[in-house]
Amino acid sequence: MSHQSKRIILKSFPQGHPKESDFEINTIEIKEDEVKDGQVLVKLLYVSVDPYLRYRMKQVDNKAFQGYKLNEPLTSICLARVISSKHGSLKEGDNVTSWNLTWQEFSIVKGEELNKLPSNDLPLSYYLHSLGMTGFTAYFGLLSVGEPKEGETVLVSAAAGAVGMLVGQIAKLKGCKALGIAGGKEKVEFVKSLGFDDCLDYKTVDNMDEAIKKFCPNGIDVYFDNVGSETLDAVLLNINDGARLPLCGSISNYNDTKEAQGPRRTFNLISKNAKMEGFLVSKYGKDFGKAQQEITEWLKQGKIKEQIDERNGMEKIVPSFIDLFHGRNTGKVVVKIADE
Repeated sequence: MSHQSKRIILKSFPQGHPKESDFEINTIEIKEDEVKDGQVLVKLLYVSVDPYLRYRMKQVDNKAFQGYKLNEPLTSICLARVISSKHGSLKEGDNVTSWNLTWQEFSIVKGEELNKLPSNDLPLSYYLHSLGMTGFTAYFGLLSVGEPKEGETVLVSAAAGAVGMLVGQIAKLKGCKALGIAGGKEKVEFVKSLGFDDCLDYKTVDNMDEAIKKFCPNGIDVYFDNVGSETLDAVLLNINDGARLPLCGSISNYNDTKEAQGPRRTFNLISKNAKMEGFLVSKYGKDFGKAQQEITEWLKQGKIKEQIDERNGMEKIVPSFIDLFHGRNTGKVVVKIADE
């Protein structure tokens, strides 16, 4: 049996913001009899689109973020279903995830590259957000790098985004004051609905230095950075002694055509005995099971709210990815490819 399989390839490296013309959808044939020992044939169910993928669309040589190649299919974190298997631990009907699955309706994959999902009553899409890499990023970035203490002030940029919305909620569970930064009235109200103590609309700000000072009158103990640029600079002016600054992303710079300048004001890290630390969530891989178990309990107990921004169809993957850089999303963006 064979399957006609749509896939998305990279036609050109984006210059500035990505455009739909940088990508192409074509169709190939996948034959089930080509599955070899140790491999499985999977059907794509959900695709995760994330800002960091833009970095992979540059001509980079980085082991942590391997660059895409022209005229080859793109990959990201995805959720799929096993159609046929020649791998001992996986069988037909199993739901699986991979951190690097092709944007292709059907794929033949090494079984060892897939993680079988547990069976419970939670939506599958949660495993691309709170119960997957995004949730682990928020969990370990805040708790292991940020090390929040009860009563401290935690500030989160891109607070209406997939990671930021979870960071603030976890901060509240740990007894902290959670403050967010987001763009636009609708996103600000969304962030507040999650239980954040307050949220700053950066689109109304003329002077970020003064805005952060006014918004955080008692200073900042933990700043979870998703954006970089002038926001990070302004935060550095307002950190408390012993502050911790986990660096998760820098979405404001991903589409720059020139190398970003900064950060400035790093002397404040010295004068405040503060720590600024970048991290990759893969560092905490041995503890993913523990994190998933705890987040699962929080979800079932209603202590964490989910927000899945679901789109439908292969043709929506690229527009949904582009939307990330124009603020046209709230929460976690996933694209549903096939019915569960």
